[in-house]
Amino acid sequence: MKALNFTLSLFKKYNMDFKLSEAQQDDLHKATIIKVSHQDVQRGHIESYLKKIHSLEKKKKNTVTTLIIIFEGYEDVNLKIFNVPELKQWIRKLYIVKPNLFYYLRNHSDHYVHDILMCLVEANPSFLPTQFKKYANPSLLVHGADAIPTIEKIADKLVQFSIKRKHSSQEIFSIVINFLAATEYEGHVEGNKIRLEY
Repeated sequence: MKALNFTLSLFKKYNMDFKLSEAQQDDLHKATIIKVSHQDVQRGHIESYLKKIHSLEKKKKNTVTTLIIIFEGYEDVNLKIFNVPELKQWIRKLYIVKPNLFYYLRNHSDHYVHDILMCLVEANPSFLPTQFKKYANPSLLVHGADAIPTIEKIADKLVQFSIKRKHSSQEIFSIVINFLAATEYEGHVEGNKIRLEY
């Protein structure tokens, strides 16, 4: 319910009417798959991948939730994306240049968009018990309060970018609600904790 209320507040902010429509059929969209090499991640190279995303931006047809980024060479890594420092840095670098990245990302697995978003979240370590602060690489708990500002900032950008792409209010509503669901906004609002291991 909190995701719905937040989305409706964005509609109010941008003076947009809201009417329910039929469910979107985003499975009909063909996905653009970008395979990022292990070497490019380690070197921080994003240029060739920016070109592929830029080509999505140039398309006049609906390109919302059509992008899947696959990181080659990390198949056997038993960590979440946000727990691998070079992946986290690579995603942050890409997001700085392409702040509308989440408009294009398709949630092709249960936590894909959430895990990419978590690369952008800054943990506030002030809540850590003193006994854990002495360790060089502690496991941190990111509280919902840490993720919420990032999620809401990106949701706001999604509305702005969707308006620019001339989506209807129903489509924008669907885009934002799907993003909030994919990023587990409700759980973060309720104060659920996501364990991050560095």
